[in-house]
Amino acid sequence: MKPSTNYSPSPSSPTLRAESGEQNGHGWAPVLPVNFKPKDAAAYLTLSPRTLWEETRQGHIHAARVGRRLIYPRAELDRFIAVRMAQAS
Repeated sequence: MKPSTNYSPSPSSPTLRAESGEQNGHGWAPVLPVNFKPKDAAAYLTLSPRTLWEETRQGHIHAARVGRRLIYPRAELDRFIAVRMAQAS
């Protein structure tokens, strides 16, 4: 049976666990990926996928294209959060 191609773990998925041995006192600490698929990037930013696409299209969030896929670097998402928080202050 071919595995589903729609599966992509969310940043808080229990399948993303630290392999370095670092613990947070309650078991293994979740490890965030370096790059996010659009669906996971939207969840990380608490935006809808459509809003994420609009922010990308307008140039507020930069994504890398790998083949036909968009990949969002976590550093770029964190930069976007910092800019939005600074604008809100």
